[in-house]
Amino acid sequence: MEAKTTEYELEYYEKYFGDVKQVKKTVENCPNCGNPFFFTHSTDHKNLHVKETACCTNCSYGKRKIVHVMN
Repeated sequence: MEAKTTEYELEYYEKYFGDVKQVKKTVENCPNCGNPFFFTHSTDHKNLHVKETACCTNCSYGKRKIVHVMN
């Protein structure tokens, strides 16, 4: 499975299901190897956006890029 590396996608919570432990694992861990992601965040205070990039340092998963709207 390869992550999208070109565009940011908007965060939506409908894609997550299960209990808290399962959702936390989906958000924080690589789907290929299961190791924790390395996260970076860039804030846009004027538009209330946070750009999040998650990448796995253990395998060749790539980068997952998500925009969080803070309103």
